[in-house]
Amino acid sequence: MFKRYVDVVVYHDKRGEIQPLFMKWENKTYKIEKTECMGMRNSHVGATGVLYLCQINGKLRNLYYEKKSRWFVESSQP
Repeated sequence: MFKRYVDVVVYHDKRGEIQPLFMKWENKTYKIEKTECMGMRNSHVGATGVLYLCQINGKLRNLYYEKKSRWFVESSQP
């Protein structure tokens, strides 16, 4: 598994909650259909971040938000 940084468009509400809306992966933009914040988790690539379980094109994907204000996904390709 590899850690791939991605661009993410998010909505920040007045309570400080974050909701990812779109993710850009390899020059394609994908609408995030549903999200569920799972809290701080360790990923399979050895990193830690807030895990968002996202539905994109009908498939579930783990999206992580690091303390450094960066987003990443786990990928089988570098």
